[in-house]
Amino acid sequence: MAGDQEPPRPTAHAPQRTHRSGCHRRSWGGLDRQLWQRFAIYTGFSNILNLSDYFLSWLFAIFLLTNPVQVALYSVGTALVRQANGLLYRPLVGIQVPLFTRVRGGDADLTTTYAAVGRILVLILVPGGAGLMLLAYDLILVQYPQYLGAALVVWLLTPALFLETFLSSAQIILQVYERYRLLLISRLPTLLVLPVMLWAAPRYGLVGAALTVGGGRVLIGLTAAWLAQREFQLSYSWAFFGRVALATGAMSAAVWALRSLAGLGDTGSSIAERLQAAGVLLLIMLIGVLVFGVVLRLLGGIEASDRTWLRENRVPLGKWLARVL
Repeated sequence: MAGDQEPPRPTAHAPQRTHRSGCHRRSWGGLDRQLWQRFAIYTGFSNILNLSDYFLSWLFAIFLLTNPVQVALYSVGTALVRQANGLLYRPLVGIQVPLFTRVRGGDADLTTTYAAVGRILVLILVPGGAGLMLLAYDLILVQYPQYLGAALVVWLLTPALFLETFLSSAQIILQVYERYRLLLISRLPTLLVLPVMLWAAPRYGLVGAALTVGGGRVLIGLTAAWLAQREFQLSYSWAFFGRVALATGAMSAAVWALRSLAGLGDTGSSIAERLQAAGVLLLIMLIGVLVFGVVLRLLGGIEASDRTWLRENRVPLGKWLARVL
């Protein structure tokens, strides 16, 4: 599906397209009917996935919240999580589908490629998620001081949505390899979570909405990962995950200590004070990234194959990351 990027060009040897009537099979845009059927099925299942995502999204959750204050807090909290997640995930946007399509065509081994993508996702999502949870209150204090209650939403949603992002590679593989029955099975948990969400969100407010949305998305991701594992015998780099976890622990300790020393909780509501606090937050983040990188490098850094992948693919700062980590 992600094959040619340019339309076919006519040549002197190309036969002219003729219009035949009735029972002859037509060719649209140079593609035969079978490929169009595959495209239609792929598109249809994509719409099913989008519909399933909507019922476990923040948009549907705020529809169930009856208190306007809770709607505002939930919107601010989910916006912060989605922005951070999107920023961290951006280097891999548009890469995975073409990558796994090439793997399906025989350019590489699926197990090895999946493990490499998993390592890169863990490398960016685990420290990023930990940092977001540690600094959630201060980030909201600096940007939206009237919505400090939204920090609870960030603390509840960050582990779930970041884990879902890590698990999304399994769903991409099922799509690329056209395992639609397994894709449909992976979305069945939506039918279980939706009634719970309809019951919990109006009664338990922010906590009920966040737990059902986050828990439902994780359940779908785990189901897809389990089905893909059974179908393709995928593997995970647990030793590397352990190194990232240790480096994240060191980073978290440094960030927590610096946050406590900075005393950001006393930040006033004036623009000047908030800008000053934002500068302090940025400095804490940079120090946290530095601590994480140094500790990870001391523990062995990234795999040699990942360094090669970062250099050869168009990943932002890929060559620099390969050299530093």
